[in-house]
Amino acid sequence: MSVREMARVHGVHRRTVRAALADSTPPVRKVPDRVAPAIGPWLTIIRVMAGR
Repeated sequence: MSVREMARVHGVHRRTVRAALADSTPPVRKVPDRVAPAIGPWLTIIRVMAGR
């Protein structure tokens, strides 16, 4: 089965199929550091109201 056909059957990108064929263990996911600048000044008030 071709890489293109496997991608179509499984509904993933061809790059994902190639990565899966190259290594049997999935790569570690990178979790981005997210900042909430718009809600930042209100965050402590919201947490107090939520009881956290």
